[in-house]
Amino acid sequence: MESRAFCHNANPVPELKSVAARRLPHRRGDKMRVMPTLLFSARRRAAARRASQLVLPASVLSVALLAAPAWSQSQPASAPTAAVPATQPDFGAEHDRIASAKSWAEYRYAQAERACYDKFLVTRCIDKAKDVRRTELHSIRERELALDEAERADRAARRDQERAIREAQYNAERPQREAAEQKNRTDFASKQEQQRLNEAQRQAAAPQRAANAQAAAKKQTDYDAKLKAAQEQGAANAAKRAESAKQFQEKQQDAAKRQKELEERREQAKRRNQQNQNNTSPLGF
Repeated sequence: MESRAFCHNANPVPELKSVAARRLPHRRGDKMRVMPTLLFSARRRAAARRASQLVLPASVLSVALLAAPAWSQSQPASAPTAAVPATQPDFGAEHDRIASAKSWAEYRYAQAERACYDKFLVTRCIDKAKDVRRTELHSIRERELALDEAERADRAARRDQERAIREAQYNAERPQREAAEQKNRTDFASKQEQQRLNEAQRQAAAPQRAANAQAAAKKQTDYDAKLKAAQEQGAANAAKRAESAKQFQEKQQDAAKRQKELEERREQAKRRNQQNQNNTSPLGF
């Protein structure tokens, strides 16, 4: 049975179909024994067919299981990092194979237990089947432990590799970083020196700035005085022009009035002369 468990060419699919399609009688009674529910699932049957092609031979599996602890012990403990493959190993596929191997171990045990009821020493036969299942599950458990250890080692190696890459990048950028820091310090010192120089120049130019401010204030005062005088003179001139215009207007009005009176007197004199002429006799008396 152990040779059937790990035989690469074994293909129990027809047996699966025949067992799933019928119900077998129990030797100790008329009760009908049925296969587990998972064997009737189409999905589990497909997984079983794949597992029958993927399960390794017993010799290869035992060599791999024995070599894994030895390999882990042979690695130097002081090595900080390990070689990490470019692509992450497909641990999920191995988990699927282990799950399929567990299912097949349980299935073979169920088959063996069913066959034991056709034998004379039923209990002894079942105990042997349990021993076989225990051995198979133990081997599968060792595969699980080895896979878990491989996953942990892969994660640790990748973590160490990423840390080493970050440290290497940090160390590689150190000269550039130090140069930038030195440049910043130099620029800051230059700015401080320039500020001190500007402050000294400003202090030295303070008297001149005060004199310039005083001259500017005097100039502004003189300008304001001249502007005020010009405004006052302009106002006086405007008043004078207004008075002159008023006097001229009054003179014009007086002249017009006198001209009108003169014309009226002339008209009156003309009318009187005309009247006198009309009143004079033609004979002269």
